[in-house]
Amino acid sequence: SIELSNRPSTIMNRIVLLVLISLCSASTVLADGLPHYIAENSFDISLRVCAEYFLVSNETIDGYYQQGFPEIEEVKQLLRCAMINLGAYDDTFGPLEYVLGNVFKPCPSDTEYAERTRSCVKKALDSICPSDVFSRAYASFMCYYRGYGNLITDEFFIPNSLLELTQMMLFVQSSLNLPDEVLVQYSQGNILNEPNFPNVLYVWAVRGGYFSVDEGIQLENLYIQYGIPGLLSQETRQCAADVAQANCNLDLVTLLYNMYVTCLRPLLPFESFVQTFAVEQLKCKTCGAVQPAKPSYTY
Repeated sequence: SIELSNRPSTIMNRIVLLVLISLCSASTVLADGLPHYIAENSFDISLRVCAEYFLVSNETIDGYYQQGFPEIEEVKQLLRCAMINLGAYDDTFGPLEYVLGNVFKPCPSDTEYAERTRSCVKKALDSICPSDVFSRAYASFMCYYRGYGNLITDEFFIPNSLLELTQMMLFVQSSLNLPDEVLVQYSQGNILNEPNFPNVLYVWAVRGGYFSVDEGIQLENLYIQYGIPGLLSQETRQCAADVAQANCNLDLVTLLYNMYVTCLRPLLPFESFVQTFAVEQLKCKTCGAVQPAKPSYTY
């Protein structure tokens, strides 16, 4: 079934953090709510976008909803496309729970939905040939559809792909006019104390939707991006709130940097990403290529 809902995006600690950040940034001339490089989407929108790619009418999609997504090839193709479009599925790793979970609302009294769904997915994928990508995607989705919770229409943050993260870093490099000497430092792992790094971190985080001028750190978006449970822990939320309060009179660049060093650095692979990005860029310059080298690293 489909449930129309406004999924709560905050808990008490987050509300406190938002208030602190808002008070600190109330006098800024910067306006939040700008698009930057931030994408939000819902399952229904993603499914109907894919329907256009496969020349499937909206009426047919409505019918598939009513039928509970029948096990036919067209539905398999559409569901796989929709999940990939949301950044929620990978043919190698299967469904990404920290993304696909946003498509469903578990029953509050159900404490076993996550483990039940994981078990279902594992059993299903173990029994389907890896080359049958559409059946594997369909089976994965149906495990969530039948066991995780009610399918909802809320839009949520869409994680950036590796290519998009790389494009964001290229923008940061260009907009801040970072010289090659800085890339050399980054390539050698000298990142945290390099003078440009606070600005690099800030522009990257704001552009990517991980930090908001009005609302501060976006831990939910970081979690959807990286799938690291510690990002949503009580300890991390409290740490972020404490840093926001202690740095209330400082500029947002410094606030975010201090929050990263104090709360987020042990959790995020950002510095390793920056280092590998710098290595790749310097390789590109050495070989004389006009376009950036194709990234060969993971994040």
